Amino acid sequence: MNKKELIFILFFVVIGVVAIFIYNYNSKNFKWHKTFETSSKEPYDFGVLNQLIEERFKNKIKIINDEKDYVFNEKEEGSTYFFLGFYPHFTEQEHKDLIDFVNNGNHLILFSEQIPDQFLNDFRAFSFPININSFSKNEVSVHYNFNGFNFKYRFYEKDTNYQIKWNYIDTSEFKYFNLFNNYKIKSDIDYQPNSILLNIGKGTVLINTTPILLTNYALKNKENFNYLNHLFADIKTNQFYYDILSKEYKPESSEKVVQNQSALSFILKQPALRWAWYILLSGVILFVFFGIKRQQRIIPVLKLKSNNSVDFIKSIGALYFSKGNHLKMAETKMQLFHYFLKNKLKIPLNEIDAKTKELISTKSKVPLNAVNQIFDFFESNINRRSKIDEFTLLKFNQLIESFYKHYKNQS
Repeated sequence: MNKKELIFILFFVVIGVVAIFIYNYNSKNFKWHKTFETSSKEPYDFGVLNQLIEERFKNKIKIINDEKDYVFNEKEEGSTYFFLGFYPHFTEQEHKDLIDFVNNGNHLILFSEQIPDQFLNDFRAFSFPININSFSKNEVSVHYNFNGFNFKYRFYEKDTNYQIKWNYIDTSEFKYFNLFNNYKIKSDIDYQPNSILLNIGKGTVLINTTPILLTNYALKNKENFNYLNHLFADIKTNQFYYDILSKEYKPESSEKVVQNQSALSFILKQPALRWAWYILLSGVILFVFFGIKRQQRIIPVLKLKSNNSVDFIKSIGALYFSKGNHLKMAETKMQLFHYFLKNKLKIPLNEIDAKTKELISTKSKVPLNAVNQIFDFFESNINRRSKIDEFTLLKFNQLIESFYKHYKNQS
Protein backbone atom coordinates (compact mmCIF):
# COMPACT_ATOMS: atom_id res chain seq x y z
CA MET A 1 0.00 0.00 0.00
CA ASN A 2 1.55 3.31 -1.11
CA LYS A 3 1.29 6.66 0.65
CA LYS A 4 -1.54 8.00 -1.57
CA GLU A 5 -3.77 4.95 -0.89
CA LEU A 6 -3.19 5.27 2.87
CA ILE A 7 -4.17 8.97 2.82
CA PHE A 8 -7.26 8.12 0.72
CA ILE A 9 -8.43 5.45 3.25
CA LEU A 10 -7.79 7.69 6.29
CA PHE A 11 -9.79 10.48 4.63
CA PHE A 12 -12.91 8.30 4.30
CA VAL A 13 -12.51 6.94 7.86
CA VAL A 14 -12.44 10.50 9.22
CA ILE A 15 -15.49 11.43 7.11
CA GLY A 16 -17.39 8.39 8.47
CA VAL A 17 -16.56 9.20 12.09
CA VAL A 18 -17.65 12.83 11.65
CA ALA A 19 -20.92 11.70 10.01
CA ILE A 20 -21.71 9.35 12.89
CA PHE A 21 -20.89 12.08 15.40
CA ILE A 22 -23.18 14.59 13.68
CA TYR A 23 -26.00 12.05 13.43
CA ASN A 24 -25.86 11.12 17.10
CA TYR A 25 -25.85 14.70 18.33
CA ASN A 26 -28.40 16.13 15.94
CA SER A 27 -30.95 13.33 16.17
CA LYS A 28 -33.48 13.10 18.96
CA ASN A 29 -32.06 10.66 21.54
CA PHE A 30 -33.99 10.02 24.73
CA LYS A 31 -32.40 9.15 28.05
CA TRP A 32 -33.73 5.66 28.70
CA HIS A 33 -32.88 5.55 32.38
CA LYS A 34 -34.57 6.87 35.53
CA THR A 35 -34.09 10.64 35.62
CA PHE A 36 -37.19 11.63 37.65
CA GLU A 37 -37.12 15.32 36.74
CA THR A 38 -40.27 17.30 37.47
CA SER A 39 -40.91 19.19 34.22
CA SER A 40 -38.68 17.42 31.67
CA LYS A 41 -39.96 15.37 28.73
CA GLU A 42 -37.60 12.40 29.05
CA PRO A 43 -39.32 8.97 29.24
CA TYR A 44 -38.74 8.56 32.97
CA ASP A 45 -39.50 12.14 34.02
CA PHE A 46 -42.74 13.54 35.46
CA GLY A 47 -43.67 16.24 32.92
CA VAL A 48 -47.08 14.70 32.15
CA LEU A 49 -47.90 14.09 35.81
CA ASN A 50 -46.84 17.65 36.66
CA GLN A 51 -49.29 19.05 34.08
CA LEU A 52 -52.11 16.80 35.34
CA ILE A 53 -51.54 17.98 38.92
CA GLU A 54 -51.59 21.64 37.84
CA GLU A 55 -54.84 21.10 35.95
CA ARG A 56 -56.53 19.24 38.80
CA PHE A 57 -55.59 21.50 41.73
CA LYS A 58 -55.16 24.77 39.77
CA ASN A 59 -55.16 27.74 42.20
CA LYS A 60 -54.67 25.49 45.24
CA ILE A 61 -51.02 24.65 44.40
CA LYS A 62 -48.16 26.20 46.33
CA ILE A 63 -44.71 25.23 45.00
CA ILE A 64 -42.03 24.71 47.64
CA ASN A 65 -38.74 25.61 45.94
CA ASP A 66 -37.22 27.71 48.70
CA GLU A 67 -36.69 27.16 52.43
CA LYS A 68 -38.93 30.17 53.15
CA ASP A 69 -41.86 28.31 51.54
CA TYR A 70 -41.52 25.50 54.07
CA VAL A 71 -43.96 27.06 56.56
CA PHE A 72 -47.28 25.49 57.55
CA ASN A 73 -50.11 27.07 59.50
CA GLU A 74 -50.42 25.39 62.91
CA LYS A 75 -54.25 25.52 62.68
CA GLU A 76 -54.31 24.31 59.08
CA GLU A 77 -56.52 21.28 58.30
CA GLY A 78 -57.49 19.42 55.14
CA SER A 79 -54.37 20.38 53.17
CA THR A 80 -51.94 18.11 51.32
CA TYR A 81 -48.14 17.93 51.12
CA PHE A 82 -46.78 16.12 48.03
CA PHE A 83 -43.26 14.87 47.24
CA LEU A 84 -42.21 13.07 44.06
CA GLY A 85 -38.72 11.74 43.35
CA PHE A 86 -35.91 9.39 44.35
CA TYR A 87 -35.50 10.41 47.99
CA PRO A 88 -36.80 13.33 50.11
CA HIS A 89 -33.95 15.23 51.79
CA PHE A 90 -35.63 16.58 54.92
CA THR A 91 -33.95 18.48 57.74
CA GLU A 92 -34.76 17.64 61.35
CA GLN A 93 -37.06 20.66 61.59
CA GLU A 94 -38.82 19.86 58.31
CA HIS A 95 -39.39 16.31 59.52
CA LYS A 96 -40.92 17.57 62.77
CA ASP A 97 -43.11 20.10 60.94
CA LEU A 98 -44.45 17.43 58.58
CA ILE A 99 -45.32 15.06 61.43
CA ASP A 100 -47.20 17.88 63.19
CA PHE A 101 -48.79 18.76 59.85
CA VAL A 102 -50.25 15.24 59.56
CA ASN A 103 -51.30 14.96 63.21
CA ASN A 104 -53.28 18.20 62.89
CA GLY A 105 -55.54 16.66 60.22
CA ASN A 106 -53.68 17.07 56.93
CA HIS A 107 -52.42 14.65 54.30
CA LEU A 108 -48.84 13.66 53.44
CA ILE A 109 -48.09 11.99 50.08
CA LEU A 110 -44.63 10.53 49.45
CA PHE A 111 -44.10 9.05 45.97
CA SER A 112 -40.48 8.06 46.47
CA GLU A 113 -38.31 4.98 45.96
CA GLN A 114 -36.64 5.56 49.31
CA ILE A 115 -38.26 6.80 52.52
CA PRO A 116 -36.21 8.35 55.40
CA ASP A 117 -35.81 6.03 58.37
CA GLN A 118 -37.15 8.72 60.67
CA PHE A 119 -40.51 8.59 58.89
CA LEU A 120 -40.59 4.80 58.84
CA ASN A 121 -40.07 4.76 62.62
CA ASP A 122 -42.74 7.42 63.19
CA PHE A 123 -45.22 5.50 61.04
CA ARG A 124 -44.71 2.19 62.83
CA ALA A 125 -47.76 0.22 63.97
CA PHE A 126 -47.84 -1.14 67.53
CA SER A 127 -44.04 -0.76 67.77
CA PHE A 128 -43.58 -2.80 64.60
CA PRO A 129 -41.51 -0.72 62.14
CA ILE A 130 -42.21 -0.45 58.44
CA ASN A 131 -39.38 -1.72 56.24
CA ILE A 132 -38.60 -1.04 52.59
CA ASN A 133 -37.35 -4.12 50.71
CA SER A 134 -36.76 -4.77 47.02
CA PHE A 135 -36.53 -7.37 44.28
CA SER A 136 -35.04 -7.23 40.78
CA LYS A 137 -37.13 -7.85 37.68
CA ASN A 138 -37.75 -6.43 34.22
CA GLU A 139 -41.55 -6.66 34.31
CA VAL A 140 -44.04 -6.54 37.18
CA SER A 141 -47.78 -7.02 37.61
CA VAL A 142 -49.60 -4.15 39.30
CA HIS A 143 -52.84 -4.87 41.19
CA TYR A 144 -55.37 -2.46 42.71
CA ASN A 145 -59.15 -2.60 43.42
CA PHE A 146 -59.61 -5.92 41.55
CA ASN A 147 -57.81 -4.33 38.55
CA GLY A 148 -54.35 -5.05 37.24
CA PHE A 149 -51.85 -4.56 34.44
CA ASN A 150 -48.28 -5.43 33.54
CA PHE A 151 -45.53 -2.82 33.25
CA LYS A 152 -42.26 -3.62 31.47
CA TYR A 153 -39.18 -1.48 31.97
CA ARG A 154 -37.82 -0.22 28.64
CA PHE A 155 -34.05 0.24 28.57
CA TYR A 156 -32.41 2.31 25.84
CA GLU A 157 -33.90 1.89 22.35
CA LYS A 158 -36.00 -1.22 22.83
CA ASP A 159 -37.44 -3.57 25.39
CA THR A 160 -34.77 -5.80 26.86
CA ASN A 161 -34.33 -8.18 29.76
CA TYR A 162 -32.52 -5.47 31.73
CA GLN A 163 -33.66 -5.75 35.36
CA ILE A 164 -34.18 -2.91 37.81
CA LYS A 165 -34.87 -2.85 41.53
CA TRP A 166 -38.51 -2.59 42.54
CA ASN A 167 -38.97 -1.36 46.09
CA TYR A 168 -41.96 -2.49 48.13
CA ILE A 169 -43.29 -1.97 51.66
CA ASP A 170 -42.73 -4.98 53.89
CA THR A 171 -45.73 -5.08 56.23
CA SER A 172 -45.19 -8.69 57.32
CA GLU A 173 -44.10 -7.69 60.84
CA PHE A 174 -47.24 -5.76 61.71
CA LYS A 175 -50.03 -6.78 59.34
CA TYR A 176 -51.54 -9.09 61.96
CA PHE A 177 -51.64 -6.26 64.52
CA ASN A 178 -53.87 -3.95 62.45
CA LEU A 179 -56.52 -3.95 65.18
CA PHE A 180 -57.71 -0.40 64.62
CA ASN A 181 -57.56 -0.38 60.82
CA ASN A 182 -54.65 2.07 60.86
CA TYR A 183 -53.39 1.20 57.39
CA LYS A 184 -54.76 0.11 54.01
CA ILE A 185 -52.91 -1.39 51.05
CA LYS A 186 -53.72 0.72 47.97
CA SER A 187 -51.83 -1.39 45.42
CA ASP A 188 -49.13 -4.04 45.04
CA ILE A 189 -46.50 -5.19 42.56
CA ASP A 190 -46.21 -8.96 42.16
CA TYR A 191 -48.34 -9.21 45.33
CA GLN A 192 -45.91 -7.09 47.38
CA PRO A 193 -47.39 -3.78 48.68
CA ASN A 194 -45.97 -0.76 46.86
CA SER A 195 -48.57 1.74 48.06
CA ILE A 196 -50.18 2.00 51.49
CA LEU A 197 -52.42 4.55 53.21
CA LEU A 198 -51.72 5.12 56.91
CA ASN A 199 -53.95 6.83 59.46
CA ILE A 200 -51.65 9.02 61.58
CA GLY A 201 -53.25 11.23 64.22
CA LYS A 202 -56.06 13.18 62.57
CA GLY A 203 -54.50 12.91 59.11
CA THR A 204 -53.27 10.35 56.62
CA VAL A 205 -50.00 9.37 54.96
CA LEU A 206 -49.88 7.84 51.47
CA ILE A 207 -46.59 6.10 50.61
CA ASN A 208 -45.78 4.81 47.11
CA THR A 209 -42.36 3.26 46.44
CA THR A 210 -42.67 2.94 42.63
CA PRO A 211 -42.92 6.45 41.13
CA ILE A 212 -41.61 4.99 37.85
CA LEU A 213 -45.19 3.82 37.22
CA LEU A 214 -46.23 7.50 36.99
CA THR A 215 -43.54 8.73 34.58
CA ASN A 216 -44.09 10.09 31.05
CA TYR A 217 -43.38 6.72 29.43
CA ALA A 218 -45.73 4.92 31.82
CA LEU A 219 -48.65 7.37 31.54
CA LYS A 220 -48.88 6.91 27.77
CA ASN A 221 -50.70 3.68 28.65
CA LYS A 222 -54.35 3.82 29.68
CA GLU A 223 -53.74 1.29 32.47
CA ASN A 224 -51.14 3.50 34.16
CA PHE A 225 -53.38 6.55 33.77
CA ASN A 226 -56.24 4.71 35.50
CA TYR A 227 -53.79 3.65 38.21
CA LEU A 228 -52.86 7.31 38.76
CA ASN A 229 -56.55 8.22 39.11
CA HIS A 230 -56.92 5.46 41.69
CA LEU A 231 -54.07 6.85 43.82
CA PHE A 232 -55.43 10.42 43.67
CA ALA A 233 -59.12 9.48 43.92
CA ASP A 234 -59.51 10.27 47.63
CA ILE A 235 -57.49 13.50 47.65
CA LYS A 236 -59.69 16.46 48.56
CA THR A 237 -57.54 19.35 49.69
CA ASN A 238 -57.69 23.01 50.62
CA GLN A 239 -54.03 23.73 49.84
CA PHE A 240 -51.70 21.52 47.78
CA TYR A 241 -48.02 21.90 48.74
CA TYR A 242 -45.79 20.58 45.94
CA ASP A 243 -42.25 20.12 47.31
CA ILE A 244 -39.54 20.46 44.67
CA LEU A 245 -36.83 21.73 47.02
CA SER A 246 -36.39 18.45 48.93
CA LYS A 247 -35.35 16.57 45.78
CA GLU A 248 -31.93 18.20 46.08
CA TYR A 249 -29.41 17.36 48.79
CA LYS A 250 -29.28 19.75 51.76
CA PRO A 251 -26.15 19.87 53.92
CA GLU A 252 -28.25 20.04 57.09
CA SER A 253 -30.54 17.15 56.12
CA SER A 254 -30.28 13.93 58.08
CA GLU A 255 -29.05 11.28 55.67
CA LYS A 256 -29.97 8.07 57.42
CA VAL A 257 -30.38 5.81 54.45
CA VAL A 258 -30.18 2.48 56.29
CA GLN A 259 -33.16 0.67 54.83
CA ASN A 260 -33.86 -2.13 57.24
CA GLN A 261 -33.36 -1.39 60.91
CA SER A 262 -32.96 -4.66 62.75
CA ALA A 263 -35.58 -5.61 65.30
CA LEU A 264 -32.98 -5.85 68.09
CA SER A 265 -31.57 -2.36 67.46
CA PHE A 266 -35.10 -0.96 67.56
CA ILE A 267 -35.85 -2.78 70.85
CA LEU A 268 -32.66 -1.52 72.49
CA LYS A 269 -33.54 2.09 71.59
CA GLN A 270 -36.83 1.89 73.51
CA PRO A 271 -36.37 1.89 77.34
CA ALA A 272 -39.43 -0.24 78.11
CA LEU A 273 -38.66 -2.79 75.39
CA ARG A 274 -34.99 -2.84 76.39
CA TRP A 275 -35.80 -3.85 79.99
CA ALA A 276 -38.33 -6.43 78.76
CA TRP A 277 -35.57 -7.88 76.56
CA TYR A 278 -33.13 -8.06 79.52
CA ILE A 279 -35.73 -9.78 81.71
CA LEU A 280 -36.43 -12.29 78.94
CA LEU A 281 -32.73 -13.08 78.58
CA SER A 282 -32.41 -13.51 82.35
CA GLY A 283 -35.32 -15.94 82.34
CA VAL A 284 -33.75 -17.98 79.54
CA ILE A 285 -30.42 -18.17 81.40
CA LEU A 286 -32.13 -19.33 84.61
CA PHE A 287 -34.02 -21.97 82.65
CA VAL A 288 -30.79 -23.25 81.09
CA PHE A 289 -29.22 -23.73 84.56
CA PHE A 290 -32.17 -25.11 86.51
CA GLY A 291 -34.82 -26.38 84.10
CA ILE A 292 -32.92 -28.07 81.30
CA LYS A 293 -33.15 -31.59 82.74
CA ARG A 294 -35.11 -34.03 80.62
CA GLN A 295 -38.78 -34.39 81.49
CA GLN A 296 -41.62 -36.55 80.22
CA ARG A 297 -43.53 -34.72 77.54
CA ILE A 298 -47.14 -33.96 78.33
CA ILE A 299 -49.39 -35.69 75.84
CA PRO A 300 -51.66 -33.00 74.47
CA VAL A 301 -55.38 -33.52 73.96
CA LEU A 302 -56.06 -32.92 70.28
CA LYS A 303 -59.36 -31.36 69.47
CA LEU A 304 -61.15 -32.11 66.27
CA LYS A 305 -60.56 -29.46 63.68
CA SER A 306 -63.61 -27.40 62.85
CA ASN A 307 -64.15 -25.83 59.46
CA ASN A 308 -64.73 -22.20 60.46
CA SER A 309 -64.72 -21.08 56.83
CA VAL A 310 -67.80 -23.18 56.08
CA ASP A 311 -69.59 -21.81 59.16
CA PHE A 312 -68.73 -18.27 58.10
CA ILE A 313 -70.03 -18.81 54.56
CA LYS A 314 -73.22 -20.38 55.92
CA SER A 315 -73.76 -17.40 58.24
CA ILE A 316 -73.23 -14.85 55.44
CA GLY A 317 -75.44 -16.86 53.08
CA ALA A 318 -78.20 -17.08 55.69
CA LEU A 319 -77.97 -13.32 56.26
CA TYR A 320 -78.36 -12.51 52.55
CA PHE A 321 -81.09 -15.13 52.12
CA SER A 322 -83.08 -13.82 55.08
CA LYS A 323 -83.05 -10.36 53.51
CA GLY A 324 -83.95 -11.75 50.09
CA ASN A 325 -80.85 -10.11 48.58
CA HIS A 326 -80.35 -12.61 45.78
CA LEU A 327 -78.54 -10.06 43.61
CA LYS A 328 -75.90 -9.43 46.28
CA MET A 329 -75.33 -13.17 46.69
CA ALA A 330 -74.88 -13.59 42.93
CA GLU A 331 -72.45 -10.66 42.70
CA THR A 332 -70.45 -12.02 45.65
CA LYS A 333 -70.39 -15.42 43.98
CA MET A 334 -68.97 -13.82 40.81
CA GLN A 335 -66.33 -11.88 42.77
CA LEU A 336 -65.16 -15.09 44.45
CA PHE A 337 -65.05 -16.77 41.04
CA HIS A 338 -62.85 -13.92 39.72
CA TYR A 339 -60.61 -14.24 42.77
CA PHE A 340 -60.23 -17.98 42.12
CA LEU A 341 -59.26 -17.36 38.47
CA LYS A 342 -56.68 -14.68 39.33
CA ASN A 343 -55.06 -16.32 42.36
CA LYS A 344 -55.46 -20.04 41.71
CA LEU A 345 -55.13 -20.16 37.92
CA LYS A 346 -53.03 -16.94 37.60
CA ILE A 347 -55.27 -15.56 34.83
CA PRO A 348 -55.40 -11.75 34.37
CA LEU A 349 -58.94 -10.43 34.06
CA ASN A 350 -58.28 -6.92 32.79
CA GLU A 351 -60.53 -7.63 29.83
CA ILE A 352 -62.73 -10.71 29.60
CA ASP A 353 -62.89 -11.57 25.92
CA ALA A 354 -62.85 -14.75 23.85
CA LYS A 355 -59.10 -15.27 24.36
CA THR A 356 -59.46 -14.93 28.12
CA LYS A 357 -62.27 -17.50 28.19
CA GLU A 358 -60.17 -19.90 26.10
CA LEU A 359 -57.29 -19.44 28.55
CA ILE A 360 -59.63 -20.20 31.48
CA SER A 361 -60.84 -23.35 29.73
CA THR A 362 -57.29 -24.47 28.94
CA LYS A 363 -55.88 -23.94 32.44
CA SER A 364 -58.88 -25.34 34.31
CA LYS A 365 -59.53 -28.20 31.83
CA VAL A 366 -63.19 -27.22 31.93
CA PRO A 367 -65.04 -27.24 28.56
CA LEU A 368 -65.17 -23.85 26.87
CA ASN A 369 -68.95 -24.11 26.61
CA ALA A 370 -69.26 -24.29 30.41
CA VAL A 371 -67.00 -21.25 30.84
CA ASN A 372 -69.02 -19.26 28.30
CA GLN A 373 -72.28 -20.20 30.04
CA ILE A 374 -71.09 -18.66 33.32
CA PHE A 375 -70.11 -15.30 31.85
CA ASP A 376 -73.02 -15.14 29.41
CA PHE A 377 -75.57 -15.98 32.10
CA PHE A 378 -74.11 -13.35 34.44
CA GLU A 379 -74.14 -10.64 31.77
CA SER A 380 -77.65 -11.36 30.50
CA ASN A 381 -79.46 -12.16 33.76
CA ILE A 382 -77.56 -10.56 36.67
CA ASN A 383 -75.18 -7.77 35.70
CA ARG A 384 -76.67 -4.26 35.81
CA ARG A 385 -79.91 -5.60 37.26
CA SER A 386 -81.48 -4.02 40.31
CA LYS A 387 -83.05 -7.28 41.46
CA ILE A 388 -83.14 -10.98 40.60
CA ASP A 389 -85.26 -13.89 41.82
CA GLU A 390 -84.10 -17.00 43.68
CA PHE A 391 -84.40 -19.23 40.57
CA THR A 392 -81.88 -17.06 38.70
CA LEU A 393 -79.53 -17.23 41.69
CA LEU A 394 -79.94 -21.01 41.89
CA LYS A 395 -79.18 -21.45 38.18
CA PHE A 396 -76.07 -19.23 38.41
CA ASN A 397 -74.87 -21.12 41.50
CA GLN A 398 -75.28 -24.46 39.67
CA LEU A 399 -73.13 -23.21 36.75
CA ILE A 400 -70.28 -22.11 39.01
CA GLU A 401 -70.42 -25.19 41.25
CA SER A 402 -70.33 -27.34 38.13
CA PHE A 403 -67.15 -25.50 37.08
CA TYR A 404 -65.49 -26.11 40.47
CA LYS A 405 -66.50 -29.78 40.45
CA HIS A 406 -65.13 -30.35 36.96
CA TYR A 407 -61.87 -28.55 37.86
CA LYS A 408 -61.45 -30.66 41.00
CA ASN A 409 -62.00 -33.92 39.10
CA GLN A 410 -59.45 -32.95 36.46
CA SER A 411 -56.78 -31.86 38.97
